[in-house]
Amino acid sequence: MIALYIALPALIGAGLAIAIRARLARLRLLTWMGAALIGTGLPLLAGQLISLALSGTADARMTECQLAGGADCGQATMIMVLPLVAGLSAGLGWLAGAVTALLSRP
Repeated sequence: MIALYIALPALIGAGLAIAIRARLARLRLLTWMGAALIGTGLPLLAGQLISLALSGTADARMTECQLAGGADCGQATMIMVLPLVAGLSAGLGWLAGAVTALLSRP
């Protein structure tokens, strides 16, 4: 299941970059670098913001698990980790697609 959280956003990010590869290939190097940074950073930021929004829920689950006497309460934090992983893989997928567009320029 975690592989799905990694592979799906990476494929979506790479697919978006490849879908507009003609536009990316026409950009000058510095403009391309800006587009690559923005395309990589936005999914990362979205993952961080979603994780931050879910931090209260994770804290409540962790406290509930500890009060119930649970020894392994690590699963309570998975709700915060998954958006971070998805954002990172989407950003890296976009970067891979953007690099592909740059290197396949005629």
